[in-house]
Amino acid sequence: MMATAEKGTLRSEGPESPTGCTNKFTTGADGRWCYYDLFKGIQHDDDTRGGIFRRRRAVDCVVRGRRQRAVPGDGCAAARSRRRAHVRQRHAAIARERRPGASRTAARSSRARADAAAEFAEPIRVRAARDTHRAASDDASAGDRSGRSGRGGGAGAGAHPHRHRRGAIARRPPPHGDDRGRRRHLIYGDGRAGRRGALPRDGHRRRRRPTRGPADGRRPAPCPALTDRRMFIARHTLALQGGRPIRTEPLALHRPWFDAREAQAAAECLQSGHTGVNGPKGRDLERALEARLGARRVLATTSCTSALEAALLAAGVGPGDDVILPSFTFVTTANAVVRAGARPVFVDIEPRHFTIDPALVDAAVTPRTRAVIPMHYAGMACRVDEIADICARHRLLMIEDAAHALNASFDGRPLGTWGACGCFSFHETKDLVCGEGGAVAVRDDDALVARLEIVREKGTDRSAFARGERDKYTWVGPGSSYVLSDVLAGIALVQLQKLDEITRRKTALAAYLLERLAPLRPSISLPDAPVRSTPNWHLFAVTVDAARRDWIIRALRAEGILAAFHYVPLHSSPFIVETQGAVADLPVTDRVAASIVRLPLHAAMTRQDCDDVADAVEKVLGHPADA
Repeated sequence: MMATAEKGTLRSEGPESPTGCTNKFTTGADGRWCYYDLFKGIQHDDDTRGGIFRRRRAVDCVVRGRRQRAVPGDGCAAARSRRRAHVRQRHAAIARERRPGASRTAARSSRARADAAAEFAEPIRVRAARDTHRAASDDASAGDRSGRSGRGGGAGAGAHPHRHRRGAIARRPPPHGDDRGRRRHLIYGDGRAGRRGALPRDGHRRRRRPTRGPADGRRPAPCPALTDRRMFIARHTLALQGGRPIRTEPLALHRPWFDAREAQAAAECLQSGHTGVNGPKGRDLERALEARLGARRVLATTSCTSALEAALLAAGVGPGDDVILPSFTFVTTANAVVRAGARPVFVDIEPRHFTIDPALVDAAVTPRTRAVIPMHYAGMACRVDEIADICARHRLLMIEDAAHALNASFDGRPLGTWGACGCFSFHETKDLVCGEGGAVAVRDDDALVARLEIVREKGTDRSAFARGERDKYTWVGPGSSYVLSDVLAGIALVQLQKLDEITRRKTALAAYLLERLAPLRPSISLPDAPVRSTPNWHLFAVTVDAARRDWIIRALRAEGILAAFHYVPLHSSPFIVETQGAVADLPVTDRVAASIVRLPLHAAMTRQDCDDVADAVEKVLGHPADA
C-alpha cells in the first residue's frame, strides 16, 4: 500500500473498513507510519479521494516522531456535526456526575450511552485513550476519597479527572495493537498563532498543566473569603451605585387603610340618591366625632383648610390683627390668616418635637395680637397647657391646628379641644381618610357655633332653617361652601370606626422602628413622645446631617423606601419676603427644615416593611454622601 501526501490532504490507498474508509495507522512504501484518517464514518468516494481529512480546525498528527499537518478541506460538515453532538452529550453526562449525591455508576452509564451515540463521531485512537484515562482518573478519585493520594500530578488530590486545558484534548495511546509504545498525540483547537490552543512549534510539545478541583468530580467550592466579600458588596453597595436595592417594590410614605367597608358605605350613599350636603351620613359623622372628642359641636367641612378659614372668619379675625403661628407648618395655616385679612407672625419651634415654643409665643404678643394657632406636628402634642395659659392671660383666641392630631391627647384630653376650637384633616395622607375632608370642633362656645354654621353655609342661615328655626333661609353674612358631601362623610364614618385599630397598629410599628434604628444614633436623631402626652404617631420624622439630607433621601428612594423631606419654612418664602420685607430669624426652624427626613409609617405596613426601612437607613448612613 502506498501513502502519499499532498498539500491540504493526507491520502492513502489500501484496504478500507466496512464504513468505506481506512481507520488506523498504516505503513507506507517509505516505511513511515501514517495516520491519515482520524474520524471513523466519513464517507469517501472517487470525487473526494478517500482519506482526505476535511475539518475547519487544523490537526497535528504524529508520524514516526515527526508531525504532518492537515489543513482544512471541504465536505466534512457531517463529521463536524457529529463531533459537536458528542461533546454536548459528554458535557451533560459530566454535569450529572457533578451534582451533589449523584451516583458515579449512573454517571458512568450516562457517559457510556453518550459514547455509544457518538460511535461514528470520535477518533478511534482518542476513544481508546479516553477509556484508559478514565480508568486512571477513577482510581485516583477513589484513592482521594479513601485517604490515599492520587497518581501523578494531574489526577491526585486537588485535580479534576475530566477537566482539560481549553482548546486541547490530551490522550494517551492505547497499550495494545500496532500503536503500542507510541507517543502521546495532541489534537489542538484553533491553529491560528497567538490564541489559546494554537499549534506548538516544531520540536516542542505542549505540556499539560495540572488541573484544580476535587477528585470526586464535583464543582470546587468558592473561596469562603471571596464569597463573604461578594455577599458584603452585594448587600452594602448602594442602589445609586448600581447595587441591589433593599426593596424591588417601593414602600409608600402614606397609604390609607381601606377595605370593603368603605366601598360599601360609598355604594349605599349612591343607591340612596343623597350625595350632596347635610345628609344622614354627614350628621352621623358629626355626632360620632362629638362623642369621641367631648366637644360641644363638630361641623364637617371640605378640608382642614376650609375649617381654619371658617374658624378665623367666625372669630372675627380681620385686617389690622396679628396671628401668631409657627413657620414650620403647612402653607394653608398661614393662608387662612392672610385670607382673613390678618398678618401672620412667625415664631420658632422647639428642637425636640418641632412644635411651637410657648416662651417665644409669650414674647411675640403685642396689642395687635388677636389669636394663636399652635400646630401639633406629627401627632405630638405641643405644650398646649402653657399656650392656653398665655392666651387666657392676654385674652387671645387659641385655634388648634390639629390636622395631624386626631386620636392623640395631652393629659388625657383630646388634642383639638384645648382651645376655643380645633381643626382636623381627613386628607388621604392622614390617619382618618375620606379622600379630602375635615372638621372644626368647638369646645363650649355656642355663639361661635352659630357663626360657624353661617360661614360654612355660604353666609346663610340655612342650618337654622333645616332645624325648623326659620321659615326660610337668606344671606346674613360672609361665608363660603364648606359643607362635606354625604358620600365622603360615609367613607369617613367607616374610617372613624377603624381609627383606634389604625392608631394601635401605627404605635406598635413606631415602637419597632425605634428599636431597630436606636443603634444608629448619633448619626440619626429619633422622635420621642412628649411627657404627659399620648401621640398617634401620624408621622415618623427623623433628622440627619443637613449637608447630607437631600442625598440620603435620594439614596433611600433608590433602595425602595419612599422617604421625603417636609415643610419649607414659611417665614422665608417669597410671598412673605414680598409682603413683609424683613425675614424673621428662626434658627431652629431653618435647621430642622434642612435636616428632617420622613420615613414610611402607615397602618398597612408590616414588621418586614419596618425591617426594610431600618436596613435601608443603616445601609445608606454607612456611605459618604459623595459615594
